[in-house]
Amino acid sequence: MTMSIRQTRGLRRCSVLTVLFSMAGCSPPQPAEPGAEDAKAPVQATDRRYEPVVVYADAPGEDALREVFAEFTEETGIPVTVRSADRAQNLRDIMNKTGAPPADVLLTDNVTDIWPAADDGALRGLGADSGIDELPEAYRDPDDQWFMLGTSRFVIVRAAGADASPPASLADLTDPRYLRQLCLSTSSGVHNLELIAQLIEAEGVRSAEIMVRQWLANLALPPFESTDKLLDAVAAGSCPLAIVIERELEVRQRQATQREFDSVRPQEVYGTAFAVGIARYARYAESATVLLAWLLGSDGQAAFAQAAAVTPLGDGTDLPPNFASIGWRHEEARLLAERADWR
Repeated sequence: MTMSIRQTRGLRRCSVLTVLFSMAGCSPPQPAEPGAEDAKAPVQATDRRYEPVVVYADAPGEDALREVFAEFTEETGIPVTVRSADRAQNLRDIMNKTGAPPADVLLTDNVTDIWPAADDGALRGLGADSGIDELPEAYRDPDDQWFMLGTSRFVIVRAAGADASPPASLADLTDPRYLRQLCLSTSSGVHNLELIAQLIEAEGVRSAEIMVRQWLANLALPPFESTDKLLDAVAAGSCPLAIVIERELEVRQRQATQREFDSVRPQEVYGTAFAVGIARYARYAESATVLLAWLLGSDGQAAFAQAAAVTPLGDGTDLPPNFASIGWRHEEARLLAERADWR
């Protein structure tokens, strides 16, 4: 039986140390006598100098993740360099081996973007030392080339003081009573295409397209070019209701000086997640493996969830079982949006 994250959190720190010792060619230390110094001496006891890890992260990512990797470096002694760049550039450099400095780790802020790298053979298979074997299938690539770090669901945002009653589901937003009440961001954004992909996966192409067309029929304004501008319109009262990723709403609320929105988690469980894998031609794959194992530990999960405004991984019950496969539906989702004229 696969162990859940909650069941294994107490073992995580030990797992990371085991990875360090196994890579150094020695056995992990025996438990210390009561009262002995615990701390982080076991990590240093290998006398092994691990090379720094180069992480390619979707922009903007460096500032948000700096504290996460600083905590990892403090615990393990392994330095981390983050190259924050455009999503397309990261993928291109990973697949063509053209990045400078070369990537050891690819970190994306959605599931869709990591699929092309895995499909192209630009990521290596992950073994048990990365921690992937402890994850439920909903959180991992079917071929074990990457896994998720933290999830974020789609939510319905309601302008403070809006007359519109809050719908209980995304399906409710197709109702004519929400005519000229709904706002969306552009379908060219990867998260909205992930939403369409999950609708297709759950409902089939025809039902998904009907739902999308009914949303568009209820629009108050044309789709916005970004989530930031969409939330600006909700805050201003121009858009009574909107669909956004909860993480983007959380980032906005952290910056706000006053309450701008109400939100509700719809009955349907759709969302996205950060995803991470090791480059096939990573120079320092051992250090990268230690980093991935740490990110799945309790310390890493807590640090990453706080920095990235995501929900730590659970036992998989908060996601549909096929969540990790939505990248396969990307082209179908793009074509559906085009047919429905979701610009």
